[in-house]
Amino acid sequence: MIAGATARSREAEHWNRALTSPAPTFNTEPNVFLASMLRDRRPGKALDAGMGQGRNAVFLACQGWEVEGFDPAGDAVALADRRASEAGVRLKTSVHDEVSFPWRRERWDLIVALYVPVRLFAAQILVALKPGGLLVTEGLQISGPDASRMGAGVVFESNELLDIFGSLRILHYEDTLAMADFGPRTGPARIVRLCAERSFSE
Repeated sequence: MIAGATARSREAEHWNRALTSPAPTFNTEPNVFLASMLRDRRPGKALDAGMGQGRNAVFLACQGWEVEGFDPAGDAVALADRRASEAGVRLKTSVHDEVSFPWRRERWDLIVALYVPVRLFAAQILVALKPGGLLVTEGLQISGPDASRMGAGVVFESNELLDIFGSLRILHYEDTLAMADFGPRTGPARIVRLCAERSFSE
């Protein structure tokens, strides 16, 4: 138990440094796939799981969404709050990982889970989506050259996301070459993307 807590603390500190660096090595703009999936979507309640420094949460709030977000990296969450204030929007933020976060049943119209270990909390996502709610997720494909440089939690086999979220109605899935939000970012990477909706009939 203590060893696990120490590992989580070290990981949080790593992401605190990475996500608040004055010279970031990740995409600081809103995720392209997320933005494209929401063009015709009416805003509602959104959850950004693993929100980092708030690049997607602030974008959503500016689009009229009521946004809640969490991340284990407390310094990054504080930066997200500052960015929201500068943008003139409000976020509800907390410092949690996917295990300690207080998931609630049928709470959100949108759950954003980008470059996070969705295998670990897929069951919570499925319960937390409202009927008609949308999940948007993206990660690296295991055969891509950049996959070995990222944690295994954000690397997926072909079609694995389809298996994990097979109970949802799949609106879009792709296994493609594109610029990843995380990783070396020296050129296109092999990434997987999924957008799916919870059925009203469940």
